[in-house]
Amino acid sequence: MLEQIHATPEDSRKTRTFVALGLLGFALYALADAALTQWTGVTTFGLGAGGSGAAMLAWVRAQHGPAMQEA
Repeated sequence: MLEQIHATPEDSRKTRTFVALGLLGFALYALADAALTQWTGVTTFGLGAGGSGAAMLAWVRAQHGPAMQEA
């Protein structure tokens, strides 16, 4: 199944973009929950997830930037 998902570079880029956006969405949820409940452990986890998602999006853009601009 993974061979089918990553059959083309565009499919691979989409998969990585969805994962990165999922991390960013989770980070926003975790930070909002931490702000409401004053739970610092969730804040740390949310910041880590958000940083990972942002770094992954930057990496996807760097890897596929020229291809994205031509489309």
